[in-house]
Amino acid sequence: MTALRPCLTADCPALTSTTRCLEHQRERDRGRNRARADEMRFYTTPRWLRLRNEVVRVGRCHWCGVTDKRLVGDHVVPVSQGGAEFDPANVVAACYSCNNRRRTRDAP
Repeated sequence: MTALRPCLTADCPALTSTTRCLEHQRERDRGRNRARADEMRFYTTPRWLRLRNEVVRVGRCHWCGVTDKRLVGDHVVPVSQGGAEFDPANVVAACYSCNNRRRTRDAP
């Protein structure tokens, strides 16, 4: 059995087996989900969609060279690390596996 400890949220008297009580964990998750939705909204703008379509016309992954997979736009320098969102020099075509590998590696 896991020992119970106080919730990490200040002045919360609840005991939990994790870091936060269920109420405060849900509150924290809601904030994270809102922030993520704001970040993702950029990828539906007409400007991004035009740039992405131009880049993927190359027909091959910039990172591994594969040509038989569906391609996506990938920022060379992630926007979260100061890369330009709409600079054609900062966006290349990438297959899903390369894009996901880079996203995992570059995550803050």
